[in-house]
Amino acid sequence: MNRAFGCFAIASLLVACADEGPTFVLTDGGVADTTAGDAGLADGSSDDADAGAPEDVDLQDTDPADATPADVDPADADPADADPADADPADADPADADPADTTVDTTPDVPLDTAADTRPDTAPDVTPDVAPDVAPDVTPDVAPDVTPDAGPFVCGEDVTFAGQVFRASDEPPYSSNGGTPTSTPYPSFYDAGIETALAAGPTDDSRVPVSLPIVSATVTATSFNTSEDVRRGQTQFWISDGVASMQVFLPRDESLSPPFLVTVGQRISFTVTELGAYQGVPQVTGAADWVLETNDNPVYIRDLVGPLSLADVGSIVRVTGTLAAGSPCGGSATCYPLTPSTGGAPVTLRSSSLFLAPGDCVTYVGPVFVFADVLQLDTINFDWLLDYTANDLP
Repeated sequence: MNRAFGCFAIASLLVACADEGPTFVLTDGGVADTTAGDAGLADGSSDDADAGAPEDVDLQDTDPADATPADVDPADADPADADPADADPADADPADADPADTTVDTTPDVPLDTAADTRPDTAPDVTPDVAPDVAPDVTPDVAPDVTPDAGPFVCGEDVTFAGQVFRASDEPPYSSNGGTPTSTPYPSFYDAGIETALAAGPTDDSRVPVSLPIVSATVTATSFNTSEDVRRGQTQFWISDGVASMQVFLPRDESLSPPFLVTVGQRISFTVTELGAYQGVPQVTGAADWVLETNDNPVYIRDLVGPLSLADVGSIVRVTGTLAAGSPCGGSATCYPLTPSTGGAPVTLRSSSLFLAPGDCVTYVGPVFVFADVLQLDTINFDWLLDYTANDLP
């Protein structure tokens, strides 16, 4: 059955509907049947005894007049219920939206995103990419490629090797290398007392007890140190001043040697208690009262020009030249004729190195020795020798 409804809604509190059938009232609690009879209860429940009984629906109750106009009188809905003023203006007051909401959402989002995203990204990306890439690629490639290719290697040119007079950053703690190389001779007034000790020493195999002061002599070379336990440099080293040079050859008992690590470039003082000799040349064989004065002092290296002399024994020389075929000369050593690149007669280079060969270009920086009246250079410390050929050096 089609029904036409006529409805009045007053606020949200009451709805009355009239049609050709039952009448219902909508309230805040639910739907109430206002039709004659007991088909529905005000609380929205139903009466099981009468529900659905045909006689409950009065067919005569379709008279339009039966719906009292008062039931739908607009006045019945209290105008106050729908009074616009009843909705508290404060509820819709724009001020009710806390202005703080706007400030928090707007202000931080823009400045913070802009400052953080823009400034850091621009500065780091531009500066590092340009400066580091240009300098390393250009500067290093030019200098190294030009100098080595300029010409063939010439033995004796541009020699800077200084033997023990140098200390690398990775030297072991027991190394005796050090000092600063210089080509300037010590002044003649620099007299540590070495000449006096030489004059007091024997020239044969005898030992002479003495008490002579050595004051601030320079250590110019030492024998080898291979570990903390094997330190030949503590008992065998060379000293110089502006007048003379001399070898210190102590017994291999470190209780009789200096209480500090003997290092090239040191200035030391001590008392000579005994003098001996080797191959007719006096040397210190006993000493006491050791004092370390200073470290890393200049060490004079004389570039050899001309022949060696007996006065050179114990002093430090630098000789660069080419080796000729050698011959055995005691123990595991071989004696090679070394022709200086500066010209002159060959000098004898004695060495136990297994890498030397005829034709090699070498530089020796160390003391001058004498054996059987023959002046020679002896590599008892391999730090004194540089073989350019064996090391494939220019």
